[in-house]
Amino acid sequence: MHLKEHLTLLSRGTKPVYEYLQLLKSTTDELALIDVPITEDDLTIYALNDLRIDFKEISAAICARETAINFEELHDKFVDYEETLKRESTSSDTTQITENYT
Repeated sequence: MHLKEHLTLLSRGTKPVYEYLQLLKSTTDELALIDVPITEDDLTIYALNDLRIDFKEISAAICARETAINFEELHDKFVDYEETLKRESTSSDTTQITENYT
């Protein structure tokens, strides 16, 4: 019961997305070991519910898919998207510094 509650209360907070998803997956793996398996669809729902705000564009695309996404693919897409956001943020910061300099 404790692990299942932990799973529902798990939050990304300020963790990188790969770290949050790894924690989510390890919790579901522990549940499976005690014969309380969580389906891959449910695992995806847990991830989407917590990441929906910061990753709204990619979350919407994943929710709109005709077929379910597996957790490994979900993980890869979120990590790639987070890297894209970081690059865009860095690029935006560099542009601002350049504009302020001139």
